[in-house]
Amino acid sequence: MKTLVAALMLLAPATFVAATNAPVRMDAAVQSDIEYGTAAGVSLRLDAGVPPGAGPFPIAILVHGGGWSTGDKRDMEFLSAGLGGKFTWFSVNYRLGARYPACLEDVEQAIRWVRTHAAQYKGDPRKIVLIGYSAGGHLAAMAAERNAPVNAVVALAAPADILADVERSGGLRDSHRKLFGDRELNDEVRGVLRDASPIHHVKRGLPPFLLMQGTADKFFQSVNFQTALRAAGVAAELVLIHGAPHDITQWEKLDPTYEAQIVAWIDRALAGRAQNDDAHAGILVERFEDKTNLIALPHFDDVERRPVENDVGAFAGRVDLDAKAVEGLQARIGKFTHAAVPLKGETG
Repeated sequence: MKTLVAALMLLAPATFVAATNAPVRMDAAVQSDIEYGTAAGVSLRLDAGVPPGAGPFPIAILVHGGGWSTGDKRDMEFLSAGLGGKFTWFSVNYRLGARYPACLEDVEQAIRWVRTHAAQYKGDPRKIVLIGYSAGGHLAAMAAERNAPVNAVVALAAPADILADVERSGGLRDSHRKLFGDRELNDEVRGVLRDASPIHHVKRGLPPFLLMQGTADKFFQSVNFQTALRAAGVAAELVLIHGAPHDITQWEKLDPTYEAQIVAWIDRALAGRAQNDDAHAGILVERFEDKTNLIALPHFDDVERRPVENDVGAFAGRVDLDAKAVEGLQARIGKFTHAAVPLKGETG
């Protein structure tokens, strides 16, 4: 990561544009604190990176994490560095601690602003990838599902099923209470959480998705999201980083190639070459008609199964898979080199 940051700094000295109406200097590699809008009296800002050369360049919009209540656009610097030579990038702030869907509406507003001003930053509005980490990955997925005009989505360690996460935890955690209000978990709140969960808004015609998560994290979220996307005919690749925690700053130690994998996938997706195939299947989790919970392991012999145990059981009830889709998933699992194994506490 340090190497990538250093590489970006060599492109040109950073220039900071702090004043809302300050002129934008297009000879600068990085420009900061550009206002893309206002909401509820809050100035919404983003940073921009413009590569040298004539362009137009594909556009990457970066959305930071932080449990929807903390974090900053500068937190995505590590990715903006890797993208700096090939993409015009924008890293956005959004309202923190505001009631949902304020943060999502801010991200959608940023996307509209970027499309409108793309040419000013040597960007190509016909080639936009939305990249989010953690809470930012959730917002990126939701924005795409609400028809934001983007061509690809990268969701890193994204909570794709907030309802399942809350049910598993036995109630709303602090981050959820800040987002949805200090409420008890009842049917009304479950409806709100369901509506805020990307897995419940999957539909045909979505742009391709890259999902990436560590196996020491709640990776069932990405597993089930990929399965739902593919069942709807959406190209969805899953990359698991073996042993990686939720903290993305630790990923490079465990897989130094993960950033390069992101850029390579974006290149394929924007060129129209993202597709569903077994080579990019990652892991599939499903609950079949015989009520056996299965996990298929095509890449790892020893993926921790602990995070999956309490969540796979309700999957079929949350995602409407027709008989043909289930049959197809069963067939694909049969092709994996590692056998499907029952989860702990299950038989057969």
